[in-house]
Amino acid sequence: MIERLSADARVLLQPATTYRAIGKQTVPSGGAWRAWRRPLFIVCFIGGCLSIAATGAVTLRLTLSTAVVWSFIPLIDVAALAVVLRGHERRAFATVVDLFCSGFGAYLLWTLGIAVIVSCVPMRYGVPIFGSYVYGGAGLAVFWSVYIDYCFFRDGLGRSPIDARRGVLLHRALTWAPILLIFGAPGIHTEILEVLGK
Repeated sequence: MIERLSADARVLLQPATTYRAIGKQTVPSGGAWRAWRRPLFIVCFIGGCLSIAATGAVTLRLTLSTAVVWSFIPLIDVAALAVVLRGHERRAFATVVDLFCSGFGAYLLWTLGIAVIVSCVPMRYGVPIFGSYVYGGAGLAVFWSVYIDYCFFRDGLGRSPIDARRGVLLHRALTWAPILLIFGAPGIHTEILEVLGK
């Protein structure tokens, strides 16, 4: 049954088994399109979900503009991955990026859940549900995506468990630091002034 699902769905449900199977396949690099097809899908999916949350429907204008605005997420992810990869892994960069980005399913489901709650649940019920889902769902998505990334490094790239953990930690540090700065930057100067008492 699970074999009939897409690679992304299989990675979401059985990351270790799927990465092990895909990692053994010798797939040609495929060039730039192979490297960017899943990141493009990710930003378009985010754009579509935010379009649904804002208007209750997927509109091309809002989906594309939102996709452009949120494109920094896969760009930072791919740049961090390029730093973490080793020499022989870099030689198949397009394939490795494609394989890595197949592990975004937990975040995409979480984003879809936000769109469904905002657009379908009445406001009087939606606010408490939304708050619980955003934080609880984010915690689950982060936890599962860390495990997926670990399986990517260990089973997809064939690293030892210790090297896989190091890869996950380094990649997460390189990814989350700039993303948190982007989200937190508008309020950082205000918080610094409050701490200084000015």
